Amino acid sequence: MAIKWYGLAGALPFALAATSAHSAEPLVLNPSTDWVLDFAEERCSLVRGFGEGDDAVRFQIDSFGQNYNYRVLVAGKPISIGNGPTGELRYRLTSDSELRPKIDTLEGRSGEAAALAFHTAFGPHISAETMEGLSAEERLTWAIEYRDRLPAFHETVAAIDLHLRGNNVVRLELGPMGPALKAPETCIADLQAHWGLNPEQQRQLIRPPVPKEATIRRLQRQYPADLALEGVNAFLPVRLLVDAEGRPTDCVVQVESVDEKFKKSVCAGMARGFEPALDKDGQPVAALFTTSVIYIAG
Repeated sequence: MAIKWYGLAGALPFALAATSAHSAEPLVLNPSTDWVLDFAEERCSLVRGFGEGDDAVRFQIDSFGQNYNYRVLVAGKPISIGNGPTGELRYRLTSDSELRPKIDTLEGRSGEAAALAFHTAFGPHISAETMEGLSAEERLTWAIEYRDRLPAFHETVAAIDLHLRGNNVVRLELGPMGPALKAPETCIADLQAHWGLNPEQQRQLIRPPVPKEATIRRLQRQYPADLALEGVNAFLPVRLLVDAEGRPTDCVVQVESVDEKFKKSVCAGMARGFEPALDKDGQPVAALFTTSVIYIAG
């Protein structure tokens, strides 16, 4: 069995240097609907349809209360997936000069359609080499600069090429993403305020809450034994409020359709504590921590 963090929210993305790859000609899909903003109890979602008939694809951008950190869900017949609950994906945004490196995905079904999900900030690609040798203070400075660049970068994004299994490439002509990604801001601020946080303070954090090593180790041991023996897998997006001392004060699994034992397990696993978030002046503050956890039996 395995328990994996997936898409730790608040951590700005970087990865290995991008590489070029030979791929098939893309299936180009144009919008078939306008963007629709969905306000839900635990998330804000932007949804748009692309293509028609057998080529129809749903593209959904979810925020579970975090600024600049999105889970993307793509579903439809053109989406090729494997047999397991996880996989890998490469993608390219409009202004990227090269194909980005592989990232982890969740794979499965959304209704009758094949679907995959991945996390992105729709931001510029940052290589691991950029981060090497930086001190903790330099990393915070870098994170602030990256965060501040995101709105301008969003204005450059108008399409995404998804490089899927089997040399399959799907291009979604998203349209201007600057205005689209501004649409959920009010919804996200409302969620944060409802949870007792200051939305403006949250938007300017220079560091999110960071789980301590003991928290990670504890979570990795928290697979319910009977569900593991039965081979039951689960995907849990989870939200915690972490106070200025790094103590989790609330834990909410943001989906209903999952066994209650998994919900208790993931919240118990995260109870060991965090390094607190830092505000724009470097002072510890209460903040939101969101992530997704996968339980994989076998």
